[in-house]
Amino acid sequence: MRQGEGNTRGKMLRIITKIFVIYIVLTVGLMVSVETLQARTVAFESRTITQVKRLRGGTHRVPLNEYFGLSVSDLPKNFSFTTDFRGEAGPPTSDGEFDLYQATFHVEPVGGLLVDGGRQWLMDGFDGSLLDGLKLGIFPESWRVGFSLYAGVPRYVDEGTFRNVTEGLLVGTQVHLRNVENTAAQISLRWRKIDVTLGDYTQNDNIAAAVALSHQFTKLWSTPSIYSNFEYSIPGKTVEAGTVGLDLYPHWRVAFNLEGSYYDSDRDLNQATLLGQYLTDQMVQAREGVEVKLVHGFRLFEDFSYQRYGVVSRGNENGYIASSGLGHYLKVLKLSSTGEFYYGKSFGGKVYGGLIEWTDKYFEEFDIQTSLDISRYSKITNQTDTAISLVGGVDYQFVDCCSFGLGGEFNHNNWFSKEGRVTVRLVVGGGGSPRPEVSLRSPRLMRQFHEI
Repeated sequence: MRQGEGNTRGKMLRIITKIFVIYIVLTVGLMVSVETLQARTVAFESRTITQVKRLRGGTHRVPLNEYFGLSVSDLPKNFSFTTDFRGEAGPPTSDGEFDLYQATFHVEPVGGLLVDGGRQWLMDGFDGSLLDGLKLGIFPESWRVGFSLYAGVPRYVDEGTFRNVTEGLLVGTQVHLRNVENTAAQISLRWRKIDVTLGDYTQNDNIAAAVALSHQFTKLWSTPSIYSNFEYSIPGKTVEAGTVGLDLYPHWRVAFNLEGSYYDSDRDLNQATLLGQYLTDQMVQAREGVEVKLVHGFRLFEDFSYQRYGVVSRGNENGYIASSGLGHYLKVLKLSSTGEFYYGKSFGGKVYGGLIEWTDKYFEEFDIQTSLDISRYSKITNQTDTAISLVGGVDYQFVDCCSFGLGGEFNHNNWFSKEGRVTVRLVVGGGGSPRPEVSLRSPRLMRQFHEI
């Protein structure tokens, strides 16, 4: 009886939520249609991506993905509207899917008051999530602090599918430090009902507090920058995450980072986590990273992490992650090259391998990228193999707002002995190719570092 009531209540909540989102979209769409002529900025992007890949048994699958985005801004009261969605069809194994990533409006009715409503991406000081709800921001220009309030229903599609729960309400607030030179600080509080059909406080209510602080000492030698972040579960009385780090820039060619982290999980909570599933207690990590700009466009980088944790039925274990590489930019050909070696070891196995990446922009209309990743791994499940991934593609921007891309990939791994894919991409709007630039720094040294 209770299960039936829960399913019925869950269906009703989903119906109400869909009606709410549709109402927001239609209302904002009507406002946009009336005000569009007054808008100074209208942007849209349409991306069509398809692949041809061979499945086990000799059949082929041809997934077709259509991405569409539209934004209208610079309306009265700084009103703006943004929507992004995806349609997918994958014959012969899939009939199709539709995902609405966001449909949100932003308005500032008076100075210092910000209103965001609809389906939106929320960064609340703990993680990122998709929220159907409303967010208010209070940021008077002369104040040293600002406030944010939000409420809605989170949308974790995968999590809800696998855990079979009816997502409850997510409510939170944030206090932001503002207008303080070289300093950022934030205090966050949130309450989330994991399953609206259950009532147990300690198992079903995720109530958490977080604090984040960073400051750069610009007048000291090497301009050190410190940063920290801590998260605390109130029902479980558990510090779930803590990080303290230091960035140093002793020379314009050198960046150095030291970081210590702590992770744990509230194991009484009705929510599966990797830490709770495999570890018996907290995990601690120490990490360091260095990047050095050499001469003639060369750069050298390395990164090392040490981890310590207790594994279920195995006791305490050590883990290691290390990487090192060399990058180069050949200015005359506008060619960026990166070679990297990496190694990882944990209780689940070990892996080592090498990665080579190239990107070239010699011809302004063309964006050419290629990468080759070869690794050797062995798992606790007695699986050992060599994995190969070769990916490449060319994007051609034939007009300012349109580009066409053709690429492909070859994979060999434990699942496929041989797998090949061909990718076709068409982008209309958005100013050309959406493909990200190849990183010119160590991917784990995510701090400011002046480019040569």
